[in-house]
Order: sequence, then C-alpha cells, then structure tokens
Amino acid sequence: MFTLVASMTIAHVPEQVHVALGGPGTSSMRIQWTTAEITASVVQFGTAKGQLDHNATGSARSYLKGHGFHHAVLLPGPIDAGVTYYYRVGDGASMWSAVKAFAAPLAMAGPAAAVALSVFGDMGYENSTARPMKVAVAGLEKVWSASYTHSRLRAQVEAGDVDGIWHLGDLGYMDDSYSHEVAKFMYEDVYDGYMNWLEPIASRVPYMVTPGNHESECHSPACLVHLKTLGRALSNFSAFNARWAMPSAESRGVLNMWYSFDLGPLHVISLNSETDWPGADEQHTGDSHIRRLPAGEFGREGEYMAWLEADLRRAADARDAGSGRPWIIAGG
Repeated sequence: MFTLVASMTIAHVPEQVHVALGGPGTSSMRIQWTTAEITASVVQFGTAKGQLDHNATGSARSYLKGHGFHHAVLLPGPIDAGVTYYYRVGDGASMWSAVKAFAAPLAMAGPAAAVALSVFGDMGYENSTARPMKVAVAGLEKVWSASYTHSRLRAQVEAGDVDGIWHLGDLGYMDDSYSHEVAKFMYEDVYDGYMNWLEPIASRVPYMVTPGNHESECHSPACLVHLKTLGRALSNFSAFNARWAMPSAESRGVLNMWYSFDLGPLHVISLNSETDWPGADEQHTGDSHIRRLPAGEFGREGEYMAWLEADLRRAADARDAGSGRPWIIAGG
C-alpha cells in the first residue's frame, strides 16, 4: 500500500525562485518560480527596492496534476552588467513573493569582462543526518552530505565571488527519494524541498543546469504501481524540463536538454549526455530501463549533433573574426 500525498511545501505564495541567463548574444535574465494553483506569471522589477516600476509577463506549465505550476518570465533587456535589480514574482494582483535581488554579473558586459563561474556535477539534498536513507539502495552512499557544497556556494554568492553556477546534471536525486520513505510518494515533496533549499543561492545568481540520468524519471514503487498517473507523468525528464527554463529558444536548442549561453569570455555549451545520440543510455527508456517508461527522442534523428556542430561553428567563426568569445567550453 503506497500513500499518495499532495506536496505540502507549495503555498499559494510563489516560492522556489531562481534565475537563469538569456541566450548567446543577449543581455537578459529569466526569472522562474513555483505556485500551487496560480497560472498567471508576472515579474515586477527595478533598480531600487522600493521602485519596481517595470513589468514582464511569461507563462506557466504543469506536468503532474495537483502538484503545482512552474513559471518562467524573460525580463526584457538590456540588463545592465554590474547593476543590482530588485524584483518580486506573482500573479500581478495580490499574490507576490518577497522582494528579492540579483546583481547582474559584470561578466555580462561582454567578451573582455572577467568571469567566475562555479561548475560541478551531482549534489543531492541536505545530508544523511537530516534525511537518513531507510532502505539500502545499490549505488548510493548511506552516509553523505550535500550541505557542504550548499554552504560553500551560498557563502560564495553572498560574498559576490561568483557570477553564476553551472550544475552539470544529477541535481537533488529526487528519483531516489523512495529510499528515504519507501511507502510514500515523495518525488514532488523532495523536488519542492530541494528547490526551496536552493532559493537563497539561485535567486541571486544565474543557476544553469544540464540533464543527468537522475533527472530522467521517478524510481518510487508508487510510480510503478500508479504508472499512468505518476510513472509516465514523471518520465522522460518531464520535471526537469518544466521546473527549469534554460535559454534553448535563444540558442536554437531544445528544452533544457541542449542549449548554449555566453558569459564574459565564455561561450558555454550545455551537452545532453543522456539521449539523442547513438548509444545514449536513456534514448529509448529512462534510467530504470523499464519499457513502459519510454524516453529520449527530443529531436529528429541527427538533430542534436547537427545543432552541436552548428553552435560550435558559429562560436568558432565569431572568435576567429575577433567578435566572439575567446573560450568555448562544453560540458555535461
């Protein structure tokens, strides 16, 4: 018997606020957040805390009934490098977040600007003291901590030491949440908790993400028992592609699976290590390889590789012409 519980962390007030960079050649920022039932997506912003005199609207999406809406709003540029922007997110009427702020990275000034980008893969959520593993799961450590990384990142962000964060997949291990509460459906609760845990960091500097195998699906027994309502709804990177909004449209990419962005002297290419290439592990099924949970095929055959070659070519040609970024970096 599996207990299905609605997420208790999402209130009507917006939460899980995070920001991301716009695409190559732009000086824009995208604001993202989550609500329980509200679908209107509005950001009020300005360069003074008490004067949020600009409005921008966007859209919301939902991938699992009864578990909230995920909003994304692209702020109209240009966003001026080095300037602190104050903002709040909400429905445009009565439901607003607290006023938050991000300092537009000085690296947004262009290729000649210096940059400090925090890059890592894997993380997890809290630690094994706060969230003990009740069921042994092969391949996962029983004694672990993501708190060290979290504390280090938060200190760097608060000190202004980093311009942004690039998280190369395997975010909070939501797919393995059942190992902490095997008899309950915990995937959404853990994802909500993880995103709120990140908010003090990700609401202040751009937080860019890349897919990993732990983003592919839900491994909870509840997701297999309730295959139609839970398992399939959470398959094929659906939560990852709804909760985050990377600059794929601006860089001619696809969802959060592959895209690129510019920051200072860097042209950064976010690779999809999981699907859409010959031999990709999640091209036909998710991480569990259960046939009833298909995955992959985000693009036509060869589309991902053609995009990658074209993006590399544009970046290299611009660099050779003296107008591009001197460093081209790809990661996944």
